[in-house]
Amino acid sequence: MVRWPCLHNKALKCVVLRHTLANGAWHYDVMVEHRPGSRLWTLNASGIPLKTETIKLTAHGTHRRRYFWFEGDIGHGRGRVSRLRKGSLLIYVEGGSLRACFEFGSRRAHYEVARSGRGLYVLTKLGRAVQKVA
Repeated sequence: MVRWPCLHNKALKCVVLRHTLANGAWHYDVMVEHRPGSRLWTLNASGIPLKTETIKLTAHGTHRRRYFWFEGDIGHGRGRVSRLRKGSLLIYVEGGSLRACFEFGSRRAHYEVARSGRGLYVLTKLGRAVQKVA
């Protein structure tokens, strides 16, 4: 199992996809580099970073990097994906707490990261509003 991305003091690439299954059910996938150039660590998400105050994440293994740019039918009856956001994720520690800063285009938001079980995480947006990046 891949752990929460390491602290690199630099932003890692990430993408948010809507994954619609063959039966019509759907969920969000947040995919992020584990290390620069690595396969994508994938989390099923209850919401979209920047848009949602509290997001529940469930680790879902790693996927090929092609999902940074791929949209459409995945094949083999696994449904289709559409890209909702592409940007970066910076993991940092502040006041002894693990934090995540998502940046998509000219907007960013900070979340506190809490582990709620094996492969389960909860992100809670910090008091700062979504910020516009200069």
